[in-house]
Amino acid sequence: MKTAQKLLTRVALAPLVLIGLFGCSENENTKGDEMNLAEETKTAVGKAASVTKQAASELKERSVEAWNSFSNYSLAKRDQAVVFLEEQVEAADEQLDELRARSKDLSAEAKQETEHAIDDLKIKRQELSLQIEKAKNATSENWEEVKLETRKKWDAFTDYLSELKSEIDKA
Repeated sequence: MKTAQKLLTRVALAPLVLIGLFGCSENENTKGDEMNLAEETKTAVGKAASVTKQAASELKERSVEAWNSFSNYSLAKRDQAVVFLEEQVEAADEQLDELRARSKDLSAEAKQETEHAIDDLKIKRQELSLQIEKAKNATSENWEEVKLETRKKWDAFTDYLSELKSEIDKA
């Protein structure tokens, strides 16, 4: 008797299982496609965020390395220190040019915000250039002070550049 009940239950449930497996409407398939697209988008955004964090981290590491190299220079090697710092600024300028190019693909609002941020970064870049000029003219009396002030300008410039890069990557 129990075997007959099990058989009847299976026979009664079979059409429901078949409907569940093969009876999906187009809307349900579309919903599944949307879910897959949402998951793919989430994965892509996660990868982009990871790449952005890595790039920002690498920029910060290069900035620290550049500063450590610069700060180890004595007044006797001032000219070498200045050349080294100018090379670092040129590399940062290349990154700024890259950000300008990437900002062209942003929405109008994001593009405008980015242009303002780039203008602010240009000001920080000019301040850094002025500080490099001070380093060129430093004396034994003010060399350590000039190095410290250069560090502040360098950090302000590279930190802002890194933030801008992250913002553009998010947009």
